[in-house]
Amino acid sequence: MLILMLMFLFSGELLTALSVPLIMGKIPPNGLYGFRVKKTMENPDIWYPVNAYGGKWLLAAGLVLALAAIGLFFVPGIPLDVYS
Repeated sequence: MLILMLMFLFSGELLTALSVPLIMGKIPPNGLYGFRVKKTMENPDIWYPVNAYGGKWLLAAGLVLALAAIGLFFVPGIPLDVYS
């Protein structure tokens, strides 16, 4: 179960790390990274606020995932399938 906790923790931290450049407005419109829909790709004035908003939710999701992975790891007697 330790390996599973480490995988969930890594995933949460990866989401958190990916969210920071979006929140800070460091990622220009591109085809690989960010909230890529037709309207955001066509207009940088829309791209940056939308990605900042989405980045905040991505940050929250990453933190919740990481904290849940750590918190549930220490629940005594929790079955592996319930943890996962």
